[in-house]
Amino acid sequence: RLDRETSGVMVFAKTAAAALELRRMWELGFVTKEYLALVHGEMRDAEGHIDLPLGPDETSAVAIKDCVRPDGASARTRWWLE
Repeated sequence: RLDRETSGVMVFAKTAAAALELRRMWELGFVTKEYLALVHGEMRDAEGHIDLPLGPDETSAVAIKDCVRPDGASARTRWWLE
């Protein structure tokens, strides 16, 4: 899945067996996503992690937008400066 504001690569399975294997790999955590961001200003730390639950932002005018919320799904992000 690509968010509207995100560009990248999409993977499609050509067979049902391949789709099943791709789903299994995703569910077991073998698939990771990596993003590169440009940040304005200075970072306090050289690296860190964010472990907060994400779910739909029901107050946003943007159709598909997530926010941190207690009933959200587990979301972990590890970040570092390059």
